[in-house]
Amino acid sequence: MCILKHAFPIPWLMVGDFNETLNQIDRSSGYLHIKGSSAFRNFLDSCHLIEYQLAGSYFTWFRNRLMSKLDRAFSDESFLLQFSNVMLHRLPREMSYHCPLLVFDCLLESGYSPFKFLDCWLQFPNFKNIIKGFWFDGCTAFLGRFRFIKKLSFVAAQLR
Repeated sequence: MCILKHAFPIPWLMVGDFNETLNQIDRSSGYLHIKGSSAFRNFLDSCHLIEYQLAGSYFTWFRNRLMSKLDRAFSDESFLLQFSNVMLHRLPREMSYHCPLLVFDCLLESGYSPFKFLDCWLQFPNFKNIIKGFWFDGCTAFLGRFRFIKKLSFVAAQLR
């Protein structure tokens, strides 16, 4: 995975069942598989991955009285910088021992305010130049819908 990460310098987000714990508190029994935990930590360090904190409950795997934190989300620094409002939630488990994880943008989920166009902006001296300049040249570091939102935010800030 680290070879892939370094071969493709794009923001990385990894979510899933890693089937290993990092600390004793990650299992209700307190058991820590030292060799597996150490290998997992080395993998995270070599790929420069940072763990997302789980909102709500701590454990993600349940079987009888045993509980563990096996399901996690990790990203690299570039993902954190581009998607700084991402949060991680544990959903209720249904058919599996594992709880599904939900990664979402808290700004979009909490009613991120839409871009509004005001007719008076047409009277702004450099209106067309601001729009053209940034729309076609700016904001290339962001991808997809996030790029669109960033462009609208920038344009709105320039016209205020």
